[in-house]
Amino acid sequence: MLRGVWGKQADRLCSTRQSLRGGRLPIRIRVLPSLPEASIEARRFVRETVANDVEAQVLEDAILLTSELVTNAVRHAGHAAGDPIEVEINMDDRVIRVTVLDNGSGFDPDRPRNRGEEGGLGFHLVRALSSRWGVERTAAGTGVWFEIGRAQPRPERDAPAARP
Repeated sequence: MLRGVWGKQADRLCSTRQSLRGGRLPIRIRVLPSLPEASIEARRFVRETVANDVEAQVLEDAILLTSELVTNAVRHAGHAAGDPIEVEINMDDRVIRVTVLDNGSGFDPDRPRNRGEEGGLGFHLVRALSSRWGVERTAAGTGVWFEIGRAQPRPERDAPAARP
């Protein structure tokens, strides 16, 4: 899935490509430098791209998870400061999908963390808040993606408990 789109730090609105479900998904991409500030720009990019198309909670979850994935790419991909990280947003009538791509060698998402090891908690958030997520490796690098349903089910509100 990595397409070697590195170099420009501008948005690109690509036509479309085939989705895994057979439909067409519009794609919007922003390439960011691998710097600590990249997560700030990634959050802004998600907000600008989908704020008018999803419910507030879906937007906040997508922003949080994107920030986690970009931070992981900056901290753990093993590339040089300033190397490109690509944030790709796909959306159809059911889901928003965000993929963060970098030229790092990847990781094992099922590897148990050692006690006292720093980091690793972001994937607990990804697992908890996304509908689906995954890791795709190619010769060019690694892409980590998540999907969130555009219309999140609202929890049932129970009546207040009666006081004894």
